[in-house]
Amino acid sequence: FLASREELKGDLLVQQGRTDDARSAYEKAKAALSDEAAVGGLQIKLDDLAKGDA
Repeated sequence: FLASREELKGDLLVQQGRTDDARSAYEKAKAALSDEAAVGGLQIKLDDLAKGDA
């Protein structure tokens, strides 16, 4: 549940232009996951933030 909540929070923060806060939320979500496939999706979002594509 924590991972899903933090990922959604990150998505909302990206929409608000708060990329640093979004990155933090995505990192929390990633840390809470054990499913490698789900972590991959979060890594894509983190990579997009690093590139400024969000």
